[in-house]
Amino acid sequence: LGVADLDIVGVIGTGSGGVVRLAKHKRTDEALAVKNIAISLARDDDGRKRIITELRTLHKSSCEYIVRSLGAFFDQGSVNLVMEYMEAGTMSDATKYLGPWGEDDLAAATAMLADGLHYLHTKLSVVHRDIKPCNVLLNLRGEAKLSDFGVSGHLVDASKCHSWVGTVTYMSPERIQGESYEFTADVWSFALTVMECALGRFPYNSPDVARRYSFWDLLDVVVKEPVPCLRPELNVSEEFDNFVALGLNKDPSGRMLARNMIAHPWI
Repeated sequence: LGVADLDIVGVIGTGSGGVVRLAKHKRTDEALAVKNIAISLARDDDGRKRIITELRTLHKSSCEYIVRSLGAFFDQGSVNLVMEYMEAGTMSDATKYLGPWGEDDLAAATAMLADGLHYLHTKLSVVHRDIKPCNVLLNLRGEAKLSDFGVSGHLVDASKCHSWVGTVTYMSPERIQGESYEFTADVWSFALTVMECALGRFPYNSPDVARRYSFWDLLDVVVKEPVPCLRPELNVSEEFDNFVALGLNKDPSGRMLARNMIAHPWI
């Protein structure tokens, strides 16, 4: 695929990693998403590494619950990553416009994403490092898929990551404290994401806007205070409550792995 094969329809998303546009393939009329990453954003080795990491991760993936890459090309100083178009937006969009998710729908989406995360960890040896509602894409077939691998890290054998990258408020306690981390750091972010969709707000935020934490206070709370719970605020099943609790274990050695998620009775 190249720029000559596509008709650009318009912008559908923006972020620090680049601009995502909706495009139509001229020959097939298929709707595609094109992520445009300006090389000017990669002025140092870290920036270039992020681009290469995302290209490599999506190219190697063959999991149905990781957004599908259809190729990449260079045009006018930018790398363009062509992906399947997920027309229902993100989990964040769904929560914002439709409100908190019902438990059954959330369990179905969680099962797909747990499969994707398990594949990422075991087949590609990659830590995502930025799982959050806006990095989970949805389509009208009811599928949920992991996306945005620009800050992902590769683990070899028993190594651990040390880089402080990603969205800080979704980081696990060990990451906030600057400690080394591994795949279980993704599980924390994933459990927090699932909990946010159930509550309809970020779990560490109070329903009362006036009582919400400042950024630095929030990080202190994540590290030092008890983790948030679904019950008794929500009338959810014991299995769902347990699933979230196992994912939000502050001790990474006691946190469940993606394979434990797949086998959990909630999903």
